Amino acid sequence: MNDMLIIIFARISFWIMVVLFLINFKNLKEFFRVKKKYWILLIILLLVSFIMRLFLNNVYHYMYNDEYYYMKAGKNLLLNNSTPGYQKSIGWPVLISFAFRLFGINNHVALYTSAFFGVLTTLSMFLMTYAISKSERVSLISSAILTFLPLHLEWSGSAETNIVSVFFITLAVFTMFVYYHDQKKSLLYLSLAVISFACIIRPENHVLFLLFFAGIWIYNKKISKHVIIAAILALVLAAPNLIQQLDWYTSYNQMQSDSEGKVKGENWSLKNLVSNSFDYGGEVFSNPKLPVFITLFAVIGVVSKFGLFASIYLVLFWLVYFTSWLDTLGGRRRIYLTFYPVFIALAVLTIKKIAGLKKQWKNTIFNLISFFIILVILFQSINHLSSKPNDAWTLQTNIPEIAEKEIKNCTILTMQPIVFESTTNLKVINANKLLLSDRTEFSLSNECLLFFEDYYCKDWWTDKFRKKCDELLNKYDNTVYKAYKHGESEYTFYRIHLN
Repeated sequence: MNDMLIIIFARISFWIMVVLFLINFKNLKEFFRVKKKYWILLIILLLVSFIMRLFLNNVYHYMYNDEYYYMKAGKNLLLNNSTPGYQKSIGWPVLISFAFRLFGINNHVALYTSAFFGVLTTLSMFLMTYAISKSERVSLISSAILTFLPLHLEWSGSAETNIVSVFFITLAVFTMFVYYHDQKKSLLYLSLAVISFACIIRPENHVLFLLFFAGIWIYNKKISKHVIIAAILALVLAAPNLIQQLDWYTSYNQMQSDSEGKVKGENWSLKNLVSNSFDYGGEVFSNPKLPVFITLFAVIGVVSKFGLFASIYLVLFWLVYFTSWLDTLGGRRRIYLTFYPVFIALAVLTIKKIAGLKKQWKNTIFNLISFFIILVILFQSINHLSSKPNDAWTLQTNIPEIAEKEIKNCTILTMQPIVFESTTNLKVINANKLLLSDRTEFSLSNECLLFFEDYYCKDWWTDKFRKKCDELLNKYDNTVYKAYKHGESEYTFYRIHLN
C-alpha cells in the first residue's frame, strides 16, 4: 500500500473528526444536562488525573522496540512527510507528529503526549457513561474508577498505543450512544468519523463498526441506506491503513518472531483462541490491578440492554485478541485495558440498579459501594505510584537526548539504531555491520567510533544481544568514553580503536 495514501487518508480522517465535533458542539451541549456541581467534581477529578499521570507516575518506555518505531514515524512525518519502512498503524505517529511540532522532537514529548491522552480518558469516560446512563453520579464514579485503575496509570507512562486507543474507543462509544438517542445525520457522521480514526490507531478497533450496527439493533433504531453509505465511507478512510496492517501481519510468523523462536504457532487460529482463553482469559476478569467485585457487578448487569451491548463488545474484542499470538505480546495485560471502560460502566450501572431495590436507601447504598470500590482501587494506584521505578527503562529512555547534547562528531554503533534515530540526529550504525564487514571502511573515517552497551546488551530478556555485544568488545580494543548510571543500571559508550 502506498505510504503517502495511508498518511493522507489518516490526516483526512482526523480533521474530519475534529470538524464534525465543532459542527456538533450545539447538539452535544444540548444532550448534556449535567448539574454544575458534577462539572466541578469532574474538573477536580481531571486535575487529580493530570497530577497522577504527569507528575507522580513512572514515565519511560516499556515496549521495545515498538515505541521507538512510533516516534521515528512521527519524526519522519513532521520532517519529511513520509514514513519509510514503517509498517504499523499510522494514527499514533500522526498524533505524535503534532506534539513534536508543538514541543520539539524528544522521547519525553511522546511519553507525556500518551500521559495526556490518559488524562483525557477521564473526561471521555465520563461522557461515554453519561451518554449510556444519563446519570451524572454513575458517570463520575465510572470515570473515577478508570482514572485510578493501576493498569491504566501504568501504561499512561509509556508511548505505546493502548492508552490513546482506549481514549478513542470511549470517544467512539460516547458518540454512538449520542446518535442512538438523537438520530441526526451530523451525529451519525461524527460517530463514524471517530470510529474511523480509532481504527487507524489500532487495527483491532475495526470491530467498532460491527458494534455500531449491533447498538442500532439493540436500541431498536433503523439501519437506513444513508447509514450504510456513511459507514462505508468511514471504512474507506481507514482501509489503506488496514490493508497495510493485514499485509504486514500475514507476511511472517509473528508468534515465532516475537518469542525469538521459542514459541511455535499461527498468527491467528482457533487453537490460539482455545489455549489463550484457558491460559489468560481469567486475567481479564480478575487480576492484581482489577478488583474482582467489579467483574461480579458487571456479570450481574449483562441482563440489561446495555449488558447485551457490553457483551457483544467483549466478544468482538475477545475474538480479535485471543485468536492472535497473545502469549508472546509484551505486557499482554495492556490489551486488557480495551475491555475495561465498558466493563466498568456496566458494573457501576448494576450497582445503581441493585441500590435502587431499596428506594429509601438507594443513594446511601450506591454511595457506600462506590466509595468502597474507589477506595480499594485508589489504594492499589497509590501502591503503584510509590513503587520503585525501573532503573534500566529510565536510563534507556533518558540517554538519547543526553547523548545528543554531549557526543559530537562521533559515529555510534548500537544493537538497535532506532533508539537514537527515533528522536535525535546522531549518526548511528547497527553494530552488526562492524562484526560482519571489513573494518577498513570504518577506520577510513576521521570521526570517533563509539559502541553503546545499553539495555539490549545488559538487560534484554534473552542473551541474543548480549553475545554480540561481548563479541564486539572482545574483538576490538576499546576504552570507556562516557558512562551513565541510574540506580542499579549503568550503560556505557566505549570508544572503539580499529588501528
